[in-house]
Amino acid sequence: MSEDYYVYAYLREDGTPYYIGKGRGDRAYKHRIKGTKRPKDIQQIHIVYDNLTESDAFNKEIELITKYGRKDLNTGILLNRTNGGEGASGAIIKDRKCSPEAKKRISEYQKGKKHKDSTKEKMSETHKKRWSSMNNNDKEKIFKKISDSNSGVIRTKEHKDKLSEWFTGSIYINNDVENKRIKSSDAIPDGWVKGRLSYKTKRILSEETKKKIGDSNRGKLIGKVPWNKGKTSVKKCKKVQKSVVTDLPAGA
Repeated sequence: MSEDYYVYAYLREDGTPYYIGKGRGDRAYKHRIKGTKRPKDIQQIHIVYDNLTESDAFNKEIELITKYGRKDLNTGILLNRTNGGEGASGAIIKDRKCSPEAKKRISEYQKGKKHKDSTKEKMSETHKKRWSSMNNNDKEKIFKKISDSNSGVIRTKEHKDKLSEWFTGSIYINNDVENKRIKSSDAIPDGWVKGRLSYKTKRILSEETKKKIGDSNRGKLIGKVPWNKGKTSVKKCKKVQKSVVTDLPAGA
């Protein structure tokens, strides 16, 4: 297996990296990146790791990009447009897909990794902005994709226990705009109150979604007897009872 790969960094004048890459040969000195200038001073091109296999180089590239964070995601200082690992993961480029091998490497690297609270907050804000800018058709496609991926999934007992533990030990809070869950032991942040916004408040359903829900509910009633068929309402029973008492003869 070849061990002539390396991971390099392009440095600013203050010594901080603004781009992380992986390559071999003279790639670090000839690599052209759209929207990112290569340092004119060769001293600002730093080989961080060398004598690596391609797999190790991918992992180190991912590690450094994760460490310094990406500017486009508001998580750090790098101009990288991907998370590393063949340069496709996380790229905002149409019609480019991450290979199964790269996905597996990224997944293995990210397992058990915990982000700082500040990083989580920045990632959350970025996702909210992206979500708010989407049109309803794109949102419906995402909902369908999630639904299809979860359809028929059989969860292990361990997974069920973890979900149960989380929901049992957590509460809903809201800020009059959105809901989220926190641990019961955590302090409620300023501007948030305990409780959950109603479903209607949180989401406006499209006419197509309303029709699907209506058709689904109608289908469930086919061939079934309504729960109150043949039963007398409580209000009617009270009216009859009052009438009977009033009609009793005097002295009874």
